[in-house]
Amino acid sequence: MKISTLSKVILLVAMLAGCSTADSRVAGDSVASAAHDVTVSNVRESVDSGMQQKAPAPVIDLSSWSRYEQSVVDISARLSEDEKLEFEQSLEGAIWKIALTEEDFDWEDKVSFLSNKTVKEQLAGKTGLQIIEQAKTPGEARVIDLSSLSNYKASVLKMRYELPENKGKEFFAAMDVVLRNLESSGAIDGLSSPEQFLVNEEVRKALAGKTAEQIIDRAKQLQK
Repeated sequence: MKISTLSKVILLVAMLAGCSTADSRVAGDSVASAAHDVTVSNVRESVDSGMQQKAPAPVIDLSSWSRYEQSVVDISARLSEDEKLEFEQSLEGAIWKIALTEEDFDWEDKVSFLSNKTVKEQLAGKTGLQIIEQAKTPGEARVIDLSSLSNYKASVLKMRYELPENKGKEFFAAMDVVLRNLESSGAIDGLSSPEQFLVNEEVRKALAGKTAEQIIDRAKQLQK
């Protein structure tokens, strides 16, 4: 059975703790292995289309985990195919943004997730279209922080998941281009530790204080 993106989004919280940049690339696979019991098609078959026309738009319900799951499925079932994909991507981005902003929070604890103040502010009572519009609202431009390994990792992940889905993927691809260029140019030859990488002059020129757009622009220049 093919696991829907929606199922992955619903269960994203369960695998957030301790996720690294590399981990994020395979997060979908990790979630997919557990997400086998929720599918949009089942919900579509069980809802009368005439009732959908009249009923008010469903909203995210954080009163319990099962109601949260069901509310996300209900919202998706009421959206067009394009809107559904955008909603799933926007919800995933919102969850990652909260996860990477909150400190000392156990994201494997579903009760804590449902009761978290920021989660409630960002998700509770929102329709699918509101989640989509919320994701489009520009925030303060983040930059890459090389002050420590943990700050570097967190800043890159925050930049990735605060961007719209396509732009976030473009940023990750651009980071790969820039890092490969540093490697092929010999700029990071001989580095034996992450700490040496962070203080390397060429690395700092390429990454430190750069926004996602600057990294994307630099990657385009390198690929010409």
